[in-house]
Amino acid sequence: NFDEAKQNDVKKAVDNLDIGVLVNNVGMSYSRPHMYLEASLELTNRLIEVNLNSMTRMTYIVLPGMVSRRRGSIVNVSSGAGSLPQPLQAVYGGCKNFVNSFSESLDLEYRSKGVRVSSQAPMFVVSNLSKIRRSSFFVPSATAFARAAVAKIGTGETYVLPYWTHRLQFCLYSLVPRWILQKGALNMHLSIRKRAIRKEERIAAAANADKTN
Repeated sequence: NFDEAKQNDVKKAVDNLDIGVLVNNVGMSYSRPHMYLEASLELTNRLIEVNLNSMTRMTYIVLPGMVSRRRGSIVNVSSGAGSLPQPLQAVYGGCKNFVNSFSESLDLEYRSKGVRVSSQAPMFVVSNLSKIRRSSFFVPSATAFARAAVAKIGTGETYVLPYWTHRLQFCLYSLVPRWILQKGALNMHLSIRKRAIRKEERIAAAANADKTN
């Protein structure tokens, strides 16, 4: 956890630094889709701590220096999940929606003081979080996405989908009625959950079999 002691350590470390860009890039999701009450309260709290609290606290530490210098850019990495229905991933999707709203509101508050704030919302990218190993047309490598993300810093946009195929993907989603997106997301996540539970049961059964042998 990014607790008070760690916050004080970071504050001391950056107090005399001229920080022009802060990138809050932190994320944690579920190991598999969960109904809200299936996930432990501990997991729910960790999702909020990692996805939200560290971002807001780092911003609180760095923003005063940017305001005093009247320049700076804060980039909060969100997710396409923040703008699309996320049944069975409700806390994760809600956290990312918060990132978008927080970034937009903060930008409106501080742009007159020379500080711009934006949220960058990737769709799927090759990463440990997505569990996707190979890039494709709609799924860029981490390196390709990073290049696009850096190029979008300081453009003045508040909500950004840096990678061009992600923008195309989002445009296509915008043409689909919301209820269809909701139903599609629910069915997809229920299917993933069902397969994941079966896998967990097989692993547990194999482990029990090993113990009895």
